[in-house]
Amino acid sequence: MSKYQEAKRVVREYFDAMENATHENVAEVLKAHTSEDYLWRGVYPFREQEGAEAAAEVFWLL
Repeated sequence: MSKYQEAKRVVREYFDAMENATHENVAEVLKAHTSEDYLWRGVYPFREQEGAEAAAEVFWLL
C-alpha cells in the first residue's frame, strides 16, 4: 500500500486547495496543481478548455 501514499497526498492537497478556493483565487489554485498544457474536458456546455485560467473562468466561476 505504501507505493500509493505519495499519489494520495498529492490528490488530497489538490482537493483541500480546491475546497478552500474562492472566486478570487480559484484560477491560481488550479494553476498550482496543473501543468502548463492543462486540458480540461467537461460536458456540454463547458466543453474543452485549454489552461487553468480558461477552466476556472468557464466552469468554476459561472
